[in-house]
Amino acid sequence: MFRPVDPPEPRFGPVEALTGGACLALFGLLAWAALALPAAPVGLGEAVAERLPESGLGNAVNAVLLNFRAFDTLLEKAVLLLALVGLWALAPGVAWRVPPGNFLTEAPPEPQLVLLLKVLVPLSLLAALYLLWLGADAPGGAFQAGTVIAAVAILLVLGRILPSTSHGGAWPRAGAMAGFLLFAGIGLACLPLGRAFLDFPPAIAKPLILAIEAGITLSVAVTLFLLAGGLPSRRGGRP
Repeated sequence: MFRPVDPPEPRFGPVEALTGGACLALFGLLAWAALALPAAPVGLGEAVAERLPESGLGNAVNAVLLNFRAFDTLLEKAVLLLALVGLWALAPGVAWRVPPGNFLTEAPPEPQLVLLLKVLVPLSLLAALYLLWLGADAPGGAFQAGTVIAAVAILLVLGRILPSTSHGGAWPRAGAMAGFLLFAGIGLACLPLGRAFLDFPPAIAKPLILAIEAGITLSVAVTLFLLAGGLPSRRGGRP
C-alpha cells in the first residue's frame, strides 16, 4: 500500500463556520440576482452586429469573447490555471518532477494504437490548426484547438511515442502560463495607446486577437495535458 499523500482534514472551528456562512450568503445573493432578472430576455445581437467591423473578426461569438468582453475570457484562462494549482495542492509534500501516475502503463503499447496514431496525429493537428484559424470568422477558436492538441499529446504518451512530462518542469509550467501572460500583456499594451485595458485598436485588432488565440491554444493544451496526468507517480507506481 502507498502512504496517503492527502493532508489531514482540519477540524471544524470558527474559521470554517465563518467561511461556510460567507459561502451561503454569496449563494443567497446570487440566487436573488438571478430571480431579479427580467422575465423577457434582453438581446444584444443587434448591438454586436453593429460594432462587429470594429472587432476585427467576422464571427460574432468570438468577437464578444475576445474583444467586447475580453476580460471575461482572460478570467476563464485564469480558472484553468487555478484548477492546475488546485491539483498541485492535493499533494504538497511529493516531488512534482517525476512523471504523472495516470500516464504510467506496465504493458507495452498496443500495435493497433501505434498504427492508429500514425494516421490520427497528423490529421488531428491539422484539424486543431484549422479550428484556431477558423475562429476569426466562424465557430472555433483557441479552446477547441487546445483541447484537440491535448488529446493528441495524451495519446502519444500512452503509445510511448513521447515521454511523459512532469508537472515540475520549467517548460510545461511556462507553457501553461504563456497564454494568460500574453493575453494580459497585450491588454496592458493598449494603455499607452490611450485606450482601456484590453480595448484593442480597431486597425490592429485582428492580428492582436490571433496572437492571443495562439498563446491560449498552447496554454489550454499544456494545462489540460497536465490535469489529465494527475498526481505524480511514486517509485514507478501509482500515486
